[in-house]
Amino acid sequence: MSQRQLVWRALAEAGVLDSPDPKVQAWLKMVRERSDLCWGDMVEEFRTKYYDVYEKVVPALEKSDDAFIRNMLIKHADPDRPKERQLLKTLATTTDFERNVGAAQQLSELGVKEVDTVLKKRLPEGVEGLLAKQAGGDEADAKGGGKEGGGDEAAAKGGGGEAGAPEAAAKGGGGSAAGPEAEAKGGGAEASAAAAAEEGGDAGGDQPARPSRKGRL
Repeated sequence: MSQRQLVWRALAEAGVLDSPDPKVQAWLKMVRERSDLCWGDMVEEFRTKYYDVYEKVVPALEKSDDAFIRNMLIKHADPDRPKERQLLKTLATTTDFERNVGAAQQLSELGVKEVDTVLKKRLPEGVEGLLAKQAGGDEADAKGGGKEGGGDEAAAKGGGGEAGAPEAAAKGGGGSAAGPEAEAKGGGAEASAAAAAEEGGDAGGDQPARPSRKGRL
């Protein structure tokens, strides 16, 4: 699923596409018609003309557990704005850092007191500790895989012995032989309306590389 579809699906699942609020519908119409705008430009357009429907739009994206969406929210959030500062605190509280280390890294670099307080509680050893923990887990998994491989080899050797038994029984004269994607509401045309989520059109993935903070949400 593309970045646009991910964002559009999050809006659809939260009921934003069916909102009776004329201002929300005006914003959705603008998003559909301005598919040329990147995420940063769309954010500024939203702040300038549609910020009064913030509570009806942004929480729908914040509730998504998609790593790309969460990382884009963190990247473009303006901590000098109270609503967006609270958004950062919420993301610091609810993001699964073991699945999304990039979010932890971005949040730790913001220097926002409320966010740092949450991170210290959730990551007492810091982001470095989280990375070390994950590296250790990967190493343990690799070793475990080697042991399983050895077990398979031993089983294969045992199988050879079993294969020899019927042969021996046959020589003795009395033996016997052994015996398988849902689209977001609105289809492709509306999916393209989520170009607001595009940052250059090619970034994405579950663990996007840590982006720079050139723009704000």
